[in-house]
Amino acid sequence: MEKFISKPVLVDLGQSFLPAIGVVSAIDLTKGTATVVFSDLSVQTHVLSAVAFLKDKQTLYQQLLTQSANITSEDFKTLLKVNMLQENPADSSILQAMQLLRHHPGALALASNSIAEVLNIRLQQREASPGR
Repeated sequence: MEKFISKPVLVDLGQSFLPAIGVVSAIDLTKGTATVVFSDLSVQTHVLSAVAFLKDKQTLYQQLLTQSANITSEDFKTLLKVNMLQENPADSSILQAMQLLRHHPGALALASNSIAEVLNIRLQQREASPGR
């Protein structure tokens, strides 16, 4: 769980707002929430399904290769730019990728996983192999 702390995330603020970029400061599994700090130093708590990480570059690239026929041209171009930005491990590149995705909701949906999705996968794996 601690490895998610201080990771950059995109937060869905509702349909009338662009997703916001922030940093995870805490995750509370009992409440199903994540506390996120934004650039203006405001702190907000959101449900885990509204807070998303970018997929890793290999997963996104594989998705581009296998699902290109089902992705719109504009979203494909955006995802390709995001994947190229992910080649540089600097935080500034990740933030650029997130800024780009804020304006392309279709690409954002394909390029990210909510914390709820990520943790559900991890919790299911842990339950399947409790001896580890």
